[in-house]
Amino acid sequence: MNNKVSIVMPCFNAEKFLKHSIQSVLKQSHSNFELLIVNDGSKDNSLDILKEYARRDKRIILLNNRYEKGASGARRTAYDKASGRFLAFLDSDDIWKKEKLKKQISFMLKNELSFCYSHYETIDRKITYHAPKIITFEKLLFTNFIPCLTVIIDLKTLPHIDFPSIKKRNDYAIWLSIFEKNKTVRSGCCNMHLAFYRENNYGLSSNKLSNIYFAYKNIRSHGKQNIISSVFFTFFHAVIALLKKVSPKSYNYLIDHII
Repeated sequence: MNNKVSIVMPCFNAEKFLKHSIQSVLKQSHSNFELLIVNDGSKDNSLDILKEYARRDKRIILLNNRYEKGASGARRTAYDKASGRFLAFLDSDDIWKKEKLKKQISFMLKNELSFCYSHYETIDRKITYHAPKIITFEKLLFTNFIPCLTVIIDLKTLPHIDFPSIKKRNDYAIWLSIFEKNKTVRSGCCNMHLAFYRENNYGLSSNKLSNIYFAYKNIRSHGKQNIISSVFFTFFHAVIALLKKVSPKSYNYLIDHII
């Protein structure tokens, strides 16, 4: 197993940005990885692109989603086939910096962390967002401070990961599940910007009211909170999301000095 990284990448109609995402993985200075790309019924040219990359590099493993359609099922399909010590996540329109895996894994091993993440930058608006120094279950109830594309999990110390079935906010469901079941998990932020997140105005992430609804569902189901607590924390989700959108500097101040 050594320090091999299993990278989970769901893919649905991603031909526009797919090559950029794959290339950012292939350029990693930490080369001991497998890239598990799960085709989720793409109707564009994504599958042809994936087949070509898989033919050229044996570290790329092409899979078909075996579970329910969407990120939940796709990620669970990849997890079933993962053979590395570390589990990392990258969506098919996001990008990593070249040193991402190397720096984070070194940071994790040095600090004996099971769950690690980093700061990130939006591709379109070029805004850098910070992440908390440490994350806990209690902090996660207020909002999902941890972007999926920055996370690395050490499966040696967290060998059983749940991938809850939910239409939206699947990454948030995963983190809540992990931290609810492992209250003493060692987490930490690799204090640097190592990934680029692509914002969009279409697809699942565009409907803000729907996102708030699924935040509530996650808190209720996977955070195991009662109705009153779930409404309370969902209110903070909405407030923090608004702050993050209208004033990134204020959001980062909140992260650096309060959270």
